[in-house]
Amino acid sequence: MNYSKEAIIKLTEFVKGDKEAGKWLVDNNFKELELLYYALKGYDGALRELKDKKYYEAAAFATAVRGNAKAFNWLVQNKKYEWAAMVRVINKKQDAALWLQKHNLYHYLALAIAINTELIIENEGDVFGMLTRMLKKLVRGPFR
Repeated sequence: MNYSKEAIIKLTEFVKGDKEAGKWLVDNNFKELELLYYALKGYDGALRELKDKKYYEAAAFATAVRGNAKAFNWLVQNKKYEWAAMVRVINKKQDAALWLQKHNLYHYLALAIAINTELIIENEGDVFGMLTRMLKKLVRGPFR
């Protein structure tokens, strides 16, 4: 499904914490984008609902962001290039950010950055994120 620039901007605002933007998504018949937000937050029920309601693009994106290569490949094979590029931006691939800019898809780039920022914040507080950072420091040693 193709989304309006306004819908993507509202999703970006919702990811950044604006609950009114989430309400706007629901009120304007973009319930799947609200579900996408919750799927990105790790709620399996939201991901299941996206699949059940045949919002495969959103479900594949959420799954790809969480590291599933098959979901990423599905996005590419089904020509969902904006969504695939966002996955690559989230995975810190500069070429994808440039591709979005070249095609004047700054709203998708802003969404990818917001999702990436949110994922970093989430991972900062979890035990596995802290352990990963500690292990990286140990492997690097005290001197760089």
